[in-house]
Amino acid sequence: MRTSTKYELHWVKAQTLGADTYHDEQHGTFGSLAAAQNAVRRWWDENHFKPPYIREIVDDKGAHWWDYGAHNCFYCFKEALHHR
Repeated sequence: MRTSTKYELHWVKAQTLGADTYHDEQHGTFGSLAAAQNAVRRWWDENHFKPPYIREIVDDKGAHWWDYGAHNCFYCFKEALHHR
């Protein structure tokens, strides 16, 4: 049985700065990490948003996090294995 790597796109917001509670909205599953990241860039373009920077962090579970300057909001790209 083959599997393909897909990525879930999440927008995550800390309820308060320094808090351990978060608001997590999933915005779809994509066929690759690049496709998920391009979906964010496309949304930014469509909404005339330009982040001051993008800092990418990979956590110990392999999720890719984008800090894009909002201080308490992040994009998270989580690997999800799906069977073909």
